[in-house]
Amino acid sequence: MTNTKLLMSKREVASALSVSVRTVENLIFRKELVVRKIGRRTLVPATALKSFVRRNHETQPRVATTGLANTEGP
Repeated sequence: MTNTKLLMSKREVASALSVSVRTVENLIFRKELVVRKIGRRTLVPATALKSFVRRNHETQPRVATTGLANTEGP
């Protein structure tokens, strides 16, 4: 039997993808990354991570949220 991990934590996935844990959480929320729940832990199957990496991903535009009203004068 090999020592290949079947499931990875969000931190391990973030490290493998060179992104933050928050980015991984966003991918999970948008259902772009499949997860398995075991107890309170959220784990990503290694096969799901490989499938995610193989897909083509379009960049999502970021919405500016400065919280400032229009400051231009009349």
